[in-house]
Amino acid sequence: MSKKTIRDIAILMIVVFAVTVITYPLIFKSEPDKNELPPPETSVQDFKQ
Repeated sequence: MSKKTIRDIAILMIVVFAVTVITYPLIFKSEPDKNELPPPETSVQDFKQ
């Protein structure tokens, strides 16, 4: 039982780690991409002015 619970905890930790590694960059990149797209347009307009 103890080995099985340790194995289950290890699998759960690996799954959580994998999910965070896969989702965190997507969440982290998706927000800056949306925030970065408008500013370049405004910065270009500022440079033109």
